[in-house]
Amino acid sequence: SELRRRAEQAEQRLQQSDGQRILLETVIAAMGEGVLVVGRTGRVLLANPRLRELFAAPAALEGRSLLEAVRHAEVVDAIESAVSEGVAQVREVTLGPVPERQLRFSVAPFPSRDERDGAVAVFRDVTEVRRIEAVRRDFVANASHELKTPLTAIRGFAERLADAELPDANAKHAVEAIVGNAKRLGALVEDLLELSRIESGSVPLRPEPIAAGEVAQRLLRELDPRLRTGELESDVELDGAGRVIADRSALEHVLANLLDNAIPETPAPGPITVTLRLQPEPRFSDGRCVEITVSDTGRG
Repeated sequence: SELRRRAEQAEQRLQQSDGQRILLETVIAAMGEGVLVVGRTGRVLLANPRLRELFAAPAALEGRSLLEAVRHAEVVDAIESAVSEGVAQVREVTLGPVPERQLRFSVAPFPSRDERDGAVAVFRDVTEVRRIEAVRRDFVANASHELKTPLTAIRGFAERLADAELPDANAKHAVEAIVGNAKRLGALVEDLLELSRIESGSVPLRPEPIAAGEVAQRLLRELDPRLRTGELESDVELDGAGRVIADRSALEHVLANLLDNAIPETPAPGPITVTLRLQPEPRFSDGRCVEITVSDTGRG
């Protein structure tokens, strides 16, 4: 009968739903990242074993408050903001003190019938990654300092030889090559040291109002001999962008590196274009930022 057929269809749909739920729960339980799902009221709807391990939480978290589950004010604040404001969050926090752990987590609200009805948070343990990064930074800094002294000596002695009257033209050419390569290696060491200082946070940034378009145009003028050698065209496009708030030295350094990389890879006639475009950015007080793009026609 029709009633029996509908009952069988309903039972099949229930079985499919149960199968999908079991599959989803199995996948989430096997994940290497901690997963936490909370509802509109801030109560835990789902927490996988890895989440409970990361936060040393009780076995049964479903139905408990958010603070009972994670016991970390910044994490609670990020998840509550995602639930109440519907804005995704990405943050990094330190748990500890023993053992100290670095967790990077992202929180995203999920809609239910066109209404914000909760959020899902995914936590990844990046403790070992941060430790390796610190070791690498220390190695780069130490190696650069150790290289700087002998390079300075090599360059100094080579320049003295280059200034001397050498009877052999081949010898003079070899000395000039040593000086040139010592200068290049010295510049590389300085770049490594600068990178190490930036990554360690020891380089203070001094934001100020800057006409970024003028900075880009000046850099292109300085690079004009190289552009003419490669028969390349260049341009700066301002798409609603005027003055920006930025560290002048850092901005110049980044743009110079990007342009320096673009020139040798771009076939004639180019062009190489620096575009400054005004974009919406809700994190800033005036809700706007300037996106700076260096584009070329090279293989990169």
